[in-house]
Amino acid sequence: MRELANADHPPSVPLNPMGALPCIARLEDETGSSWWVAATANRWTTTHVLVLWRPDPRNHRQERLVWLRKADVRPWLHKEQATRT
Repeated sequence: MRELANADHPPSVPLNPMGALPCIARLEDETGSSWWVAATANRWTTTHVLVLWRPDPRNHRQERLVWLRKADVRPWLHKEQATRT
């Protein structure tokens, strides 16, 4: 897979991992097609999130890292969390 069109590296980044939060990330290719993937948020700033995702979810040895703008990342909510008020 080539570079993602919506990859966006922030000006400064945290040097160490900050957590492993399940999320959903919107990825976009060079043609403008986009899709959502299950991912893990590993580091973040006020404007960006570093996510880890697998191009092939069945292959646990292949993992990609990409910085995305916060607007392209959503927290992963379990069914019971989504229904709480």
